[in-house]
Amino acid sequence: MEYQSIIRFLASGDLTVCLSYTFTTVCGIIQETCEALRNRLSPIVLSKPSTEKWLAIANKYFSNGNFPNCIGSIDGKHVLIQVPSNTGSQYQNYKEALALFC
Repeated sequence: MEYQSIIRFLASGDLTVCLSYTFTTVCGIIQETCEALRNRLSPIVLSKPSTEKWLAIANKYFSNGNFPNCIGSIDGKHVLIQVPSNTGSQYQNYKEALALFC
């Protein structure tokens, strides 16, 4: 029953409130399982980058968007633009619009 609850929660993306009507202990089960997964996988998946990796990330942000000393972004906005000539598909986004991602 525990595995069914966990798989259902992780696969569906439902709120635990929705699942708690069906499974009374689902919140505790999900929390325990997610903590165990985090503890086991975070050293592998979320390993701390080396200095060289941080510098490479910062250089990419600078070369792509002229953002100095930036090593990450949380969200962005597609801004429609009039594309400079001879840029090919450099400014084409997934919606097939010509935009600059900020």
